Amino acid sequence: MSDVIQNLPKVVEAYRRSAFNPIAGLTPEKLSRQLTDFKAGTLRDLALTMDAIEERDDTLAGVVPKAKSAVARHGYEIVVNEHIPAGMEAQAEAQREALQYFYDHIRAENALEGDEVGEFSLLVRQMMDAKGKRYAAHHIVWASDGPGRYHATLIHVPLWFFEARTGKLRYIAEPYGYDGVPLDPGAWMVSVGQGLMRACAVAWMFKRLSLNDWVGYCDKIRLPRYPRQDRCRQGHHRVERHGRCCRSLRQRLERGDQSCRRHHAHRGQGRRHNPFPTAGRAHGPRPGYALAWRRSLHDEQRRRRRRLQFAERRERHHRARRCAVGERAAPPETRPPRARLHVWRGHARARLREGAHLRQAAQQQTAAVTEKLSASNESATAAAQSISAAASAIPPPTDFGPVVTAFTQYHQAVLGRFTSLSQQVQSLQASINVMRQQIQSIAAASR
Repeated sequence: MSDVIQNLPKVVEAYRRSAFNPIAGLTPEKLSRQLTDFKAGTLRDLALTMDAIEERDDTLAGVVPKAKSAVARHGYEIVVNEHIPAGMEAQAEAQREALQYFYDHIRAENALEGDEVGEFSLLVRQMMDAKGKRYAAHHIVWASDGPGRYHATLIHVPLWFFEARTGKLRYIAEPYGYDGVPLDPGAWMVSVGQGLMRACAVAWMFKRLSLNDWVGYCDKIRLPRYPRQDRCRQGHHRVERHGRCCRSLRQRLERGDQSCRRHHAHRGQGRRHNPFPTAGRAHGPRPGYALAWRRSLHDEQRRRRRRLQFAERRERHHRARRCAVGERAAPPETRPPRARLHVWRGHARARLREGAHLRQAAQQQTAAVTEKLSASNESATAAAQSISAAASAIPPPTDFGPVVTAFTQYHQAVLGRFTSLSQQVQSLQASINVMRQQIQSIAAASR
């Protein structure tokens, strides 16, 4: 046994002491992350999840052992090649006998289950684990029984003790380690398969989500209605006694009390007045109780619809009342009484009128700003025309110095005029934005 595998009992003991349940609290997000890590070479999380699903799923627990046993039951046969060179028949027969001896005396073990010991059939079942989990690794312990006689013990090591971030399987020699050590070519046997459990894990997740929803629904809608068998009028003492007994039975069922089977309220009243006439009969309940169960489901759905309709109607009423009193987010317990409704309505009307005045003033200021902008554009156009006329009227001088100076002065004056106009426009736009915000706040408060 190699030095790397000598600490395998230590690793197995640490794994067993952890008692880790990989599917407790498993979500689609966690499973997606595990699939991504498995593709990248971090095999531990998804390998544990696939092993737990393979053991606990009601379908895979019966299908996977059948698929493995179907291959293992065929056995093996050592056949000599027909197309061998002449004169090598004796050597081929000797090799066949050595291989036959090796496979007849092969031994298969499990690193986690010390009592799981077998021969070639167990080895094939362990190798078939690669069909579902992509990899199956065996550590080989060689032994010699004489010249030309060898046998080996192959120890199946679970996949979560390996990693493949470098592209090849590597053994993690430390408990909860991260990086592994390379496998010796003559000391390890690695089987590679399709890895069908990755797709099965995704299907199992959808199956579990649907099953959890169904179990939650059955947990909420679990108590049937018990029909009353007598025909007494409403208010009769038998009807009241039947109602008390049903309420007591429901409370005990919700508490999980086993004493609910005793009907103390109807002791000594006779069979005719018993509200549960089929309790205790040998042939079981009558078919009418199935109808009562369906009616209870329909009644529960009808009650839910009525609660939703009542909640929506109450919300509409509260919303309309908030709009009437001018308070958008006031809870029902802090709303003003009816005596103050006219005061709040007056405040709302005043806020609406104030918003209308502000909106009118903003429109007027916008119109004034537009007029100023048009006037400034006209003045700028006139100045440009005057500059061009003056420039055309000037005769071509011999000295261009005064002309350049005059043009520079005209240019600076025009730039200054445009700069002042742009500043006025920006200030007017800012005031318009402020007024718009005020109008929006007033409109929101008046709703």
